[in-house]
Amino acid sequence: MTVAGAVAPAALSGLLSTGAAAIWLTLVGVSVLGATLATTIGRVVPAAQSRIGGV
Repeated sequence: MTVAGAVAPAALSGLLSTGAAAIWLTLVGVSVLGATLATTIGRVVPAAQSRIGGV
């Protein structure tokens, strides 16, 4: 078991108890962060720009 696997249920439980707005803001924040990191990594790590597979 990883730390994320142990923390995620407790974090989700905490968010569920605070209300819908907190859940939506957290999910949107995580999504925006993930999209930002995914688009930025191509500029930072040259190997991330290469295609995967032989196509």
